[in-house]
Amino acid sequence: MNLSGEEIQDERDDGPPIDVLEQYFEARGWACERTAEGEIVASATGSWAQYELRGVWRPEDQVLQFLAFPDIKVAPEKRLAIYEALSLINEQLWLGHFEMWSGSGLVVFRHSTILDAGEGEGLSFEQAILSKQGAKAAFAGVLRNPPSSSYEIMNPQAYMAHTPIPVLRLPNIHPLLDSEYTPYDIGVMGELDVRILTELFGGREIAAALAPAWAGGVYYAAQRKAAVTEAEKESTASIGLLYYSRWRNADSARSFLRVYAAQIPRKYSGVARRPQDEADAGEQIYSTSEGDVLLSISGEGVFISEGFELPLARKLRDQIVNAQPSGPLQMAKTAPHELSLGLAHTLAGFGMIRASGLQRYTFEGHPSRIR
Repeated sequence: MNLSGEEIQDERDDGPPIDVLEQYFEARGWACERTAEGEIVASATGSWAQYELRGVWRPEDQVLQFLAFPDIKVAPEKRLAIYEALSLINEQLWLGHFEMWSGSGLVVFRHSTILDAGEGEGLSFEQAILSKQGAKAAFAGVLRNPPSSSYEIMNPQAYMAHTPIPVLRLPNIHPLLDSEYTPYDIGVMGELDVRILTELFGGREIAAALAPAWAGGVYYAAQRKAAVTEAEKESTASIGLLYYSRWRNADSARSFLRVYAAQIPRKYSGVARRPQDEADAGEQIYSTSEGDVLLSISGEGVFISEGFELPLARKLRDQIVNAQPSGPLQMAKTAPHELSLGLAHTLAGFGMIRASGLQRYTFEGHPSRIR
């Protein structure tokens, strides 16, 4: 079964996180009730205590707080020892913490999280699986067969229908780069990366409209061999970055290019557009404090190069664009390696971040040392 982009978008569910908690509690057979707007309380029986579980959602701050009360009330004379015990326990926890309320002596487990675009989509994903396939599929089933990409997380109907994932080709560009550059990073920029990037650049409304129109993206970064000292290697001026994306229609491609171009003066100093060097209306060329920037659009494809000199950037663009199959977008049955979440912030801060902030990958996509 294959679904169109419109059908997938129609299936999205943007309910609040409390709805997901309520469905989870009910699926586990735990009595629960809504106590106020954005709050829910459940009761669960453990092996030695009755637990009160409470969820509190604050949409204005995008914060979800979860509390668990294990029905332990500490007498005043024992609180000093319990404080010490809880401190030792908290050292071993990855998420959340235990605390003791000074007034009542109640022991509480608390975990709060800010739900950005990525985490919010994760909750909507679980909610969609719950409503369509039930608790077993939503929890145990997803653990056995987790989504393979952010595309599936943001499109739960595609995950359930095993819809193939858009994938673009990155040809062998080593002959163009190897004389002056060392491979630094490679990956797939997924739909969630696009959502985060466009929200950072253009706001939530633009991100919500553009992300569903994403139809594949790949990026590659390389470091200049001339960067020898640690200071030179730590500077983003030593990095060249390219990113090629495809969109479901030309209007969406133009919108993404417009949003991205508006951020160039904010990412770099010394920005000057060079219209005299632009070959046609599809190119935007800039000089910056860290080298040339080329933005290029052709139909539904957008090519971005930052840090590579203009003649090299054009050669890279032509080779990548020509490597894409004609006709309908190629779809992968198995998801390619996706470095979701990290790349969006990298692109947003390129020109300002430390080069060491990127995870280093070879051209084949395997972790490697930079030599």
